Amino acid sequence: METILILKLRVGLIIEKEDAMKTISLTILILAGALFSSAQFPRDQKIIAAEYFIGNDPGEGNGTQIDTGTPLVDKTISLTNVNLPIGQTIFLRFKSSNGTWSAPRGIKRQEYFTNSDAILVYGEYFINNDPGVGHGNEINFQSGIVNLNGLNLQRGDKIYFRIQDSFNRWSPARPVQFNFKHIDHAEYKLKYISGNYSDSLEMNLSPFNPSSCIYTANLNNVDTSNTGYVYVRYQSFDKFLSPWAIDSLNVGIDEKFDNPYKFSCYPNPCVNVANLTFELSAPSNICININSLSGFIIRINKYGKLIKGKHVFQIDVSDIPNGVYYCQLETDYGNKTIKLIVQK
Repeated sequence: METILILKLRVGLIIEKEDAMKTISLTILILAGALFSSAQFPRDQKIIAAEYFIGNDPGEGNGTQIDTGTPLVDKTISLTNVNLPIGQTIFLRFKSSNGTWSAPRGIKRQEYFTNSDAILVYGEYFINNDPGVGHGNEINFQSGIVNLNGLNLQRGDKIYFRIQDSFNRWSPARPVQFNFKHIDHAEYKLKYISGNYSDSLEMNLSPFNPSSCIYTANLNNVDTSNTGYVYVRYQSFDKFLSPWAIDSLNVGIDEKFDNPYKFSCYPNPCVNVANLTFELSAPSNICININSLSGFIIRINKYGKLIKGKHVFQIDVSDIPNGVYYCQLETDYGNKTIKLIVQK
């Protein structure tokens, strides 16, 4: 029995250039893990160690150690071959670079739905209140992926799923809570082409919306001809301070390159290989980066100077964990960013 635990807290940054020399519209996208977030370490700390235990707490540093690799502010942890009996709880905790351990967070293994010699024939979901077995909203799971659109969810709502097999056995209703960070304030700073930075300035955020996890803020009258990058970070109501998210503001020097890229990915979601297509209106040096939603660069692919026209490149993503990423095309005339979804 393989047990996989995924712990994430991510912040993304999308930049839409309404006026190349004046206005920059920033959309801050906050995604919080459905199970639980990473430990709320003090400001500017990174995760340097992790451990888990089952049953009695052996004390900080005395659990089963987990390899966390390079110190980062967020982590994806996979545990395999963990013998976790039904009804017992596995606890995890993390250590920050200031030497502080987080409180242990637990996940209880519930009774699972067995399908030996049977096939799944029906699935349903409901929100908050159980209408009774067989009376939920039907879902089609035959493709192996369930997409539910247009749900009227508000913060704190729970959406429940259950399935039925060909022996008329029903699984328990399993909940996923719709939750996200309520942003207290956000700030930004600019990095100029000279290499200097501006002071950190407060941003005026859009009002809190209980049905959305998207906040927007506009920066007006920013001279992008002198600005290379913008950095944004937010602080949630529980005083967790995010890392700086970064995006390039190199919008180019020639107005004839309004939309030179036609940058796209197929398939998206992708499994092992992402086919990236773009079209250049003039020769340019090309670099394609894959970044996490929190702004960390996962992969850099440099292709040198390419000729005008359409280009297609394949990028291996087989070693990248499932999730949503930003794929950024860098050219001599500006950058283009699209969302890349890895789903194995």
